[in-house]
Amino acid sequence: MRPQPIRLKELREEKGLTQEEAAALMGVVPRQYQRYERGEGEPKLAGWIFLADFYGVSLDYLVGRSEGPGRQGTDLTAPTLNFEEKS
Repeated sequence: MRPQPIRLKELREEKGLTQEEAAALMGVVPRQYQRYERGEGEPKLAGWIFLADFYGVSLDYLVGRSEGPGRQGTDLTAPTLNFEEKS
């Protein structure tokens, strides 16, 4: 999945960061971060997670799967299934 270049740039600018500063925070060279913003490359999963956490948005928003930046609550508890026969 390709990054949304416009969103990355907008989010970075909202934080008042340069591309060089954002690259340093991610641990990549500035050229690589510039590729992310232009949609010419994409970070590994850890990079996506870092960006979403850093910018305070959902992964779906970051990659263009949702229009709202907010994170939706996730219930990580799965329902318990009972396969025992009833007598």
